Amino acid sequence: DEKNPVTSNILKNKDISCHLELETHNTDYGFHIFFDEMDLDVEENSVLDGPKPTTCKDYVQFGRDVLYFTTSKSRKFCGFRERLFYHNATQADYARALTQGNRLFIESADHEMDVWLKVKSTQYRSIKRKRHLRLIVTVFKKGCQSNDMYWRKCDNTNYCVRKGHFCDNYANCGWPDGEIASDETQKLCS
Repeated sequence: DEKNPVTSNILKNKDISCHLELETHNTDYGFHIFFDEMDLDVEENSVLDGPKPTTCKDYVQFGRDVLYFTTSKSRKFCGFRERLFYHNATQADYARALTQGNRLFIESADHEMDVWLKVKSTQYRSIKRKRHLRLIVTVFKKGCQSNDMYWRKCDNTNYCVRKGHFCDNYANCGWPDGEIASDETQKLCS
């Protein structure tokens, strides 16, 4: 969050370049990554999705590796995603969110993954808007029983998340397309 004075001070003179490695217990689990909110710079005249996706100045990217070699990388994610407050979101809020681009990345092929974040210095940046990123990272189980004490199945998938993640105001079940969190619907959580 560039509103944070520490982050803002770092970005005055240099880029931020982070690499995170996430790992679960074993291959029975995966990662559900949801862009809760984001405002990262894009190149001018970029589009959010489609055959020619956004060209990013700043970005988040996901990948997998074997030992020290990267074997796959996702596309780069950037642009604007506003935060949805599910307990009082309206249809207009959801409709607006649909125009902002994909919010979901799933890693189900492996039990570990890489996350890269690159944010360029403000030194040559003409835009005064503060950049920020908030990801909700949820470990999911690739299957569970209906009588499971700890896990509950998400709608539209066979994947399960911890029961405590339901109705917690964070998107932990974004399947199939990441636009609506089925664990946070007003019908379920009222």
